[in-house]
Amino acid sequence: MSDKDLHRKIIGELESAGVEKAKIEEIQEGLEGSELNVLKNVERLRMLEIKTTHYERKTEALESEVLRWEEKHEELLLKYKSLQRDFTDLQASVEPGI
Repeated sequence: MSDKDLHRKIIGELESAGVEKAKIEEIQEGLEGSELNVLKNVERLRMLEIKTTHYERKTEALESEVLRWEEKHEELLLKYKSLQRDFTDLQASVEPGI
């Protein structure tokens, strides 16, 4: 192999290596961008989990409040019915004497 051929071969290999290096760098940059996206998405997911937990607790508290008011309503309804009966009895006892 002549010096010219050897020189061309070496230059070709160097150019080929340069292209491969550029491809590797491009892939690495893409990977870094993907890693950044993953980190952002992990942070978003963490924030969503925090919000979900917050709203679950809030929902549970509201459900407890609804139950408490329903019990209060039942209690007052029973008192109302009792007072209604007492009133009816009182009214019945007063009317015959009039």
